[in-house]
Amino acid sequence: MERSDICGCIMRLYFYADATKVMHYTTESIHQHKLCDEVRETILDFTDDLAEKMFGIIGKPALEDFAPEYQFERLTTIDEVCDKCLYLADGIREAIESDNVYSGIVSLIDDFKGKISQEKFLATFDRHVNFQIN
Repeated sequence: MERSDICGCIMRLYFYADATKVMHYTTESIHQHKLCDEVRETILDFTDDLAEKMFGIIGKPALEDFAPEYQFERLTTIDEVCDKCLYLADGIREAIESDNVYSGIVSLIDDFKGKISQEKFLATFDRHVNFQIN
């Protein structure tokens, strides 16, 4: 995996974390309000660990490596954010899983996927509760 590719993934993960903070500010659901912060913290912890471990293996990035060349989409639900994070984590895992030097990162990704999947599941409760109230 190229350094610029992992930098792009890191930038996207930070965007997804920030998207959950926007949802945190705008939700009227107490459950979702708290869950947004939990999801954000999970994403930020994973992103920092991923960056530290990857750059320890592939070398320190240059500032230019973090120049995004894509547009960020508008995300409106926690499960949407979780899906985007899972997709990104799967892509990184597929790119590195055959190289033993990345085995610690594969484990980090698997742990993250478990946590973010659980939080995605918890995000479904608001939809069901709101559906029953309406």
